[in-house]
Amino acid sequence: GSDTFEIDVDPTTLAPGSRIFYHNVHYFVRSISLTTTPKTVTVDRKFNGQAADGTAVSSATDDLFIVSTPNPATGFFDYVSECSGRGMCSRDTGICACFKGYTDDNCNNQNILAF
Repeated sequence: GSDTFEIDVDPTTLAPGSRIFYHNVHYFVRSISLTTTPKTVTVDRKFNGQAADGTAVSSATDDLFIVSTPNPATGFFDYVSECSGRGMCSRDTGICACFKGYTDDNCNNQNILAF
């Protein structure tokens, strides 16, 4: 994996220190090279691979989500992962496609017989 990826647009809201959500993992932006085309973004740790199939990520080809927190913080919250972290959410339908061994509408039930 790599701790850098390329973007082909000027980052208007992405800046060093920003927290992003990509392939079910949170990353912190360490630096952005604005002098190159495409722009190179460096994050705090290596990409572990695409959540869907585990293949390497050399460029961010899917949506990146910039996570913002109100200041001051308005209260406590519990982070809930899409599909319980055990499946992929279809962006078209909003329905979870559960990984092998998991079922239910949000992939929260495990069936040991499937292993």
